Amino acid sequence: KFYYYRKSRSLIEAKRAVTIGAFDGLHLGHQKLLLRNNEVAVESAEPLIRTLVTFEPLPTEVLP
Repeated sequence: KFYYYRKSRSLIEAKRAVTIGAFDGLHLGHQKLLLRNNEVAVESAEPLIRTLVTFEPLPTEVLP
């Protein structure tokens, strides 16, 4: 499921494995981060929701 904060304003309260970044594509570096996020979620003693937090617009588009 995908949630867009601007539209939903709330997320289901749950324990999460979170990846945060300025995802401007899905290159190898980003893929490695997402694979690690999956590993953490699966290896956890309790179920974790895999969550990616990104920015729109990207920080490089609005910061000097």
